Amino acid sequence: MKRLAMRRRIGAAGLALGAMLSRAAGAAAQTLTMGMQTGFGIDPHVLFLGPNMAAARHVFDTLVNRDADSRWTPGLTESWTAIADRVWELKLRQGVTFQDGSPFTAEDVAFSLQRIPNIPNNTGSYATNLRGITRVEVVDPHGIRLHTAAPNPVLPGQLTNVFIVSAKAAAGAGTADFSRGRAAALHPGDHHGGATRHPLRAAA
Repeated sequence: MKRLAMRRRIGAAGLALGAMLSRAAGAAAQTLTMGMQTGFGIDPHVLFLGPNMAAARHVFDTLVNRDADSRWTPGLTESWTAIADRVWELKLRQGVTFQDGSPFTAEDVAFSLQRIPNIPNNTGSYATNLRGITRVEVVDPHGIRLHTAAPNPVLPGQLTNVFIVSAKAAAGAGTADFSRGRAAALHPGDHHGGATRHPLRAAA
């Protein structure tokens, strides 16, 4: 009797396992399709998220870019050099103008780097890309030095996510001003062989 009961239990367990495997095989053969929609903002320093970054790259420029192999390439910065353990020197491109005609200078870089960590109520700040920078030194209109708390060999890579805005157009501007087109004086985008940006202009 004991052997018969044990065989019945084993048989029932086998049937249950077979049914589970059958259901699992059926589920594996199905395709699950999901759709998602998300908005994005125009202010290139608010909400460090994929959709916002993708949108910003169409209309703003960064100091350093990446090529198809993720290697650092010149953007608004022609060259970057570690001149000391805790100092990077950037040589900025000359002859670049914003869409409103104002020239791009080191003051725009300094303004942008200062603006990023000081935007109120920014729940996804781009400031993570500036971690370690203790001081921004304007050397001349096309030269800037970034001082860091410790040696940072990957700083140029962090700058690939730092979008530069016009100090003239964005001074005192909030996120709503960017959304309304009042602060977005953009780079033309073709000054270094990059994709042409949309020709938006700052409002007068």
